[in-house]
Amino acid sequence: HWSIYGALSITQFDRDNDDRGTARSLWAITRIINLFVVFRIIRSMPHFTNYGIIMGTISDGMRNLKAFIGILICLFYGYAVLGMWLFRGVIKVPPGYDSKNATCGSYQQSNYWANNFDDFFSTVVILYDVMLVNNWGVFLNALREFSTRLI
Repeated sequence: HWSIYGALSITQFDRDNDDRGTARSLWAITRIINLFVVFRIIRSMPHFTNYGIIMGTISDGMRNLKAFIGILICLFYGYAVLGMWLFRGVIKVPPGYDSKNATCGSYQQSNYWANNFDDFFSTVVILYDVMLVNNWGVFLNALREFSTRLI
């Protein structure tokens, strides 16, 4: 089993003991040896010369990442507010809608009706769909299809 510290832990259930209580399976002995190797490496890490440089770089990166994440959250919030202001209520399910007649791969056929700009959380879901999922064109085509020329 993996412990919460990312190291292998050996429990009573994992051991296969003989009459004297020694582990006799090759798997249990191998796990114990691997555990000792990991502990020895962890214990000797502060003695490496480049370890301090690496840890300093990681901590500086985390310090700078906080400001970057704050800027991203402000931009995401602005996107959500602007999207709700422009496109709230634009995308609605047509009455008598059947997805079997829709074009393959379209907004309608994929049943993306919940991904709209009607509330803040749906807007954030659309933002992540546009950023991370490779179907941003589907969302743009749907907004173009359902909105007027003024928007």
